Amino acid sequence: MTDRDAYENIYQDFKAGRIDILIGTQMLAKGFDFPQVTTVGVLSADAILNLPFYNSSEKTFQLITQVSGRAGRGSKMGRVYVQTYEPQNFIINAARANNYEVFINEELKLRKEFAFPPFINIINICLISKNEEFINKVAYDKYEELKNLVTDMVEERSLLLYKPVQHSIYKVNDEYRINLFIKVSNHALSNLKKILRSVYMEKDLENTKVSININTDTI
Repeated sequence: MTDRDAYENIYQDFKAGRIDILIGTQMLAKGFDFPQVTTVGVLSADAILNLPFYNSSEKTFQLITQVSGRAGRGSKMGRVYVQTYEPQNFIINAARANNYEVFINEELKLRKEFAFPPFINIINICLISKNEEFINKVAYDKYEELKNLVTDMVEERSLLLYKPVQHSIYKVNDEYRINLFIKVSNHALSNLKKILRSVYMEKDLENTKVSININTDTI
Protein backbone atom coordinates (compact mmCIF):
# COMPACT_ATOMS: atom_id res chain seq x y z
CA MET A 1 0.00 0.00 0.00
CA THR A 2 1.91 3.02 -1.26
CA ASP A 3 -0.79 5.64 -0.64
CA ARG A 4 -4.25 6.07 0.90
CA ASP A 5 -6.05 5.09 -2.33
CA ALA A 6 -3.95 2.00 -3.08
CA TYR A 7 -6.06 -0.34 -0.94
CA GLU A 8 -9.32 0.52 -2.68
CA ASN A 9 -7.73 0.50 -6.15
CA ILE A 10 -6.18 -2.94 -5.68
CA TYR A 11 -9.40 -4.28 -4.19
CA GLN A 12 -11.46 -3.11 -7.17
CA ASP A 13 -8.88 -4.34 -9.73
CA PHE A 14 -8.81 -7.79 -8.17
CA LYS A 15 -12.59 -7.96 -7.88
CA ALA A 16 -12.95 -6.99 -11.54
CA GLY A 17 -10.42 -9.62 -12.67
CA ARG A 18 -7.78 -7.14 -13.77
CA ILE A 19 -5.42 -8.82 -11.27
CA ASP A 20 -5.01 -12.60 -11.24
CA ILE A 21 -2.79 -13.09 -8.18
CA LEU A 22 -2.99 -11.13 -4.94
CA ILE A 23 -0.28 -11.40 -2.27
CA GLY A 24 -0.86 -9.84 1.13
CA THR A 25 -0.81 -10.09 4.90
CA GLN A 26 -3.42 -11.44 7.28
CA MET A 27 -5.78 -8.65 6.25
CA LEU A 28 -6.69 -10.74 3.19
CA ALA A 29 -8.22 -13.40 5.44
CA LYS A 30 -11.21 -11.37 6.56
CA GLY A 31 -14.25 -9.86 4.97
CA PHE A 32 -13.56 -10.39 1.28
CA ASP A 33 -15.95 -12.15 -1.08
CA PHE A 34 -14.34 -12.93 -4.44
CA PRO A 35 -16.43 -15.62 -6.22
CA GLN A 36 -13.75 -16.21 -8.87
CA VAL A 37 -10.96 -17.08 -6.42
CA THR A 38 -10.23 -20.80 -6.65
CA THR A 39 -6.81 -21.10 -5.00
CA VAL A 40 -5.50 -19.76 -1.70
CA GLY A 41 -2.06 -20.31 -0.19
CA VAL A 42 -0.94 -19.75 3.41
CA LEU A 43 2.82 -19.26 3.60
CA SER A 44 4.74 -20.07 6.80
CA ALA A 45 1.69 -21.00 8.85
CA ASP A 46 4.08 -21.84 11.71
CA ALA A 47 5.11 -18.19 12.05
CA ILE A 48 2.12 -17.45 14.29
CA LEU A 49 1.99 -20.92 15.79
CA ASN A 50 5.46 -20.51 17.33
CA LEU A 51 4.94 -17.04 18.79
CA PRO A 52 5.30 -16.90 22.61
CA PHE A 53 1.62 -16.21 23.27
CA TYR A 54 -0.75 -18.55 25.10
CA ASN A 55 -3.31 -18.09 22.31
CA SER A 56 -0.97 -18.54 19.33
CA SER A 57 -2.64 -21.88 18.55
CA GLU A 58 -6.04 -20.22 18.49
CA LYS A 59 -4.79 -17.46 16.19
CA THR A 60 -3.23 -20.00 13.82
CA PHE A 61 -6.41 -22.07 13.61
CA GLN A 62 -8.47 -18.91 13.12
CA LEU A 63 -6.23 -17.55 10.36
CA ILE A 64 -6.09 -20.78 8.36
CA THR A 65 -9.85 -21.27 8.69
CA GLN A 66 -10.61 -17.70 7.65
CA VAL A 67 -8.24 -17.57 4.70
CA SER A 68 -9.46 -20.98 3.52
CA GLY A 69 -12.90 -19.47 3.24
CA ARG A 70 -11.69 -17.09 0.53
CA ALA A 71 -11.42 -19.96 -1.97
CA GLY A 72 -14.33 -21.62 -3.76
CA ARG A 73 -16.97 -19.07 -2.77
CA GLY A 74 -18.54 -19.12 -6.23
CA SER A 75 -19.60 -22.00 -8.48
CA LYS A 76 -16.03 -23.27 -8.90
CA MET A 77 -14.29 -25.63 -6.49
CA GLY A 78 -11.59 -24.12 -4.32
CA ARG A 79 -8.18 -25.39 -3.17
CA VAL A 80 -6.13 -24.29 -0.16
CA TYR A 81 -2.39 -24.89 0.28
CA VAL A 82 -0.81 -24.51 3.70
CA GLN A 83 2.97 -24.34 4.04
CA THR A 84 4.12 -25.78 7.37
CA TYR A 85 7.08 -27.49 9.02
CA GLU A 86 4.66 -29.34 11.32
CA PRO A 87 2.15 -31.13 9.07
CA GLN A 88 1.21 -33.52 11.91
CA ASN A 89 0.39 -30.74 14.38
CA PHE A 90 -3.19 -31.13 15.62
CA ILE A 91 -3.84 -27.43 15.00
CA ILE A 92 -2.85 -27.64 11.35
CA ASN A 93 -4.85 -30.82 10.83
CA ALA A 94 -7.92 -29.49 12.64
CA ALA A 95 -7.84 -26.38 10.45
CA ARG A 96 -7.31 -28.52 7.37
CA ALA A 97 -10.42 -30.55 8.23
CA ASN A 98 -12.29 -27.44 9.38
CA ASN A 99 -12.95 -29.33 12.62
CA TYR A 100 -13.53 -26.85 15.41
CA GLU A 101 -14.42 -29.50 18.01
CA VAL A 102 -11.10 -31.34 17.63
CA PHE A 103 -9.18 -28.09 17.96
CA ILE A 104 -11.06 -26.74 20.99
CA ASN A 105 -10.95 -30.03 22.90
CA GLU A 106 -7.18 -30.41 22.51
CA GLU A 107 -6.51 -26.71 23.07
CA LEU A 108 -8.49 -26.64 26.32
CA LYS A 109 -6.56 -29.65 27.63
CA LEU A 110 -3.27 -27.83 27.05
CA ARG A 111 -4.49 -24.56 28.55
CA LYS A 112 -5.67 -26.31 31.68
CA GLU A 113 -2.37 -28.18 32.05
CA PHE A 114 -0.28 -25.00 31.70
CA ALA A 115 -2.66 -22.73 33.67
CA PHE A 116 -3.76 -20.45 30.84
CA PRO A 117 -7.09 -18.68 30.26
CA PRO A 118 -9.94 -19.49 30.62
CA PHE A 119 -8.80 -21.53 33.63
CA ILE A 120 -6.77 -18.68 35.07
CA ASN A 121 -6.26 -14.99 34.26
CA ILE A 122 -3.04 -13.47 32.94
CA ILE A 123 -2.51 -9.81 33.75
CA ASN A 124 0.16 -7.71 32.05
CA ILE A 125 1.13 -4.37 33.57
CA CYS A 126 3.27 -2.27 31.25
CA LEU A 127 5.04 0.85 32.53
CA ILE A 128 6.35 3.33 29.95
CA SER A 129 8.63 6.35 30.35
CA LYS A 130 11.27 8.31 28.47
CA ASN A 131 13.59 8.06 31.50
CA GLU A 132 15.18 4.60 31.53
CA GLU A 133 16.60 4.76 35.05
CA PHE A 134 13.36 6.15 36.42
CA ILE A 135 11.11 3.54 34.82
CA ASN A 136 13.24 0.66 36.07
CA LYS A 137 13.19 2.04 39.61
CA VAL A 138 9.44 2.61 39.51
CA ALA A 139 8.82 -0.89 38.15
CA TYR A 140 10.73 -2.57 40.99
CA ASP A 141 9.36 -0.23 43.69
CA LYS A 142 5.80 -0.95 42.59
CA TYR A 143 6.58 -4.66 42.36
CA GLU A 144 7.70 -4.69 46.01
CA GLU A 145 4.62 -2.72 47.04
CA LEU A 146 2.34 -5.08 45.17
CA LYS A 147 4.10 -8.17 46.53
CA ASN A 148 3.40 -7.06 50.10
CA LEU A 149 -0.28 -6.52 49.33
CA VAL A 150 -0.88 -9.92 47.72
CA THR A 151 0.98 -12.09 50.24
CA ASP A 152 -2.21 -13.83 51.33
CA MET A 153 -3.17 -14.64 47.73
CA VAL A 154 0.26 -16.07 47.03
CA GLU A 155 0.16 -18.23 50.17
CA GLU A 156 -3.25 -19.66 49.27
CA ARG A 157 -1.95 -20.36 45.76
CA SER A 158 -4.53 -18.17 44.01
CA LEU A 159 -1.90 -15.81 42.58
CA LEU A 160 1.53 -16.04 40.98
CA LEU A 161 3.55 -12.82 40.74
CA TYR A 162 6.52 -12.51 38.39
CA LYS A 163 9.34 -9.99 38.66
CA PRO A 164 9.45 -7.03 36.23
CA VAL A 165 11.07 -7.71 32.86
CA GLN A 166 11.91 -5.59 29.85
CA HIS A 167 9.29 -5.50 27.12
CA SER A 168 10.17 -7.66 24.11
CA ILE A 169 10.59 -4.36 22.24
CA TYR A 170 12.23 -2.43 25.04
CA LYS A 171 12.50 1.03 23.43
CA VAL A 172 9.97 2.60 21.06
CA ASN A 173 9.86 6.30 20.09
CA ASP A 174 12.44 7.12 22.78
CA GLU A 175 10.26 5.48 25.45
CA TYR A 176 11.31 2.51 27.61
CA ARG A 177 8.87 -0.24 28.54
CA ILE A 178 8.86 -2.60 31.51
CA ASN A 179 6.38 -5.48 31.92
CA LEU A 180 5.10 -7.23 35.01
CA PHE A 181 3.03 -10.40 34.67
CA ILE A 182 0.57 -11.92 37.13
CA LYS A 183 -1.40 -15.16 37.02
CA VAL A 184 -4.51 -15.04 39.19
CA SER A 185 -7.43 -17.38 39.75
CA ASN A 186 -10.94 -16.37 38.72
CA HIS A 187 -12.20 -16.05 42.28
CA ALA A 188 -9.34 -13.72 43.31
CA LEU A 189 -9.47 -11.46 40.24
CA SER A 190 -11.93 -8.93 41.61
CA ASN A 191 -9.90 -8.34 44.77
CA LEU A 192 -6.67 -8.06 42.77
CA LYS A 193 -8.18 -5.38 40.53
CA LYS A 194 -8.80 -3.19 43.58
CA ILE A 195 -5.20 -3.65 44.71
CA LEU A 196 -3.83 -2.83 41.25
CA ARG A 197 -5.82 0.40 41.17
CA SER A 198 -4.36 1.46 44.51
CA VAL A 199 -0.79 0.65 43.44
CA TYR A 200 -0.67 1.79 39.80
CA MET A 201 -3.18 4.63 39.64
CA GLU A 202 -1.52 6.92 42.16
CA LYS A 203 -0.32 10.48 41.46
CA ASP A 204 3.34 9.52 41.93
CA LEU A 205 3.15 7.91 38.47
CA GLU A 206 2.49 11.19 36.67
CA ASN A 207 5.60 10.80 34.49
CA THR A 208 4.78 7.20 33.66
CA LYS A 209 2.26 5.69 31.27
CA VAL A 210 0.50 2.64 32.68
CA SER A 211 -1.20 -0.06 30.62
CA ILE A 212 -3.00 -2.94 32.36
CA ASN A 213 -4.29 -5.77 30.17
CA ILE A 214 -6.13 -8.92 31.21
CA ASN A 215 -5.95 -12.07 29.08
CA THR A 216 -4.51 -10.41 26.00
CA ASP A 217 -1.33 -11.14 23.98
CA THR A 218 0.14 -7.70 24.54
CA ILE A 219 3.77 -8.06 25.67
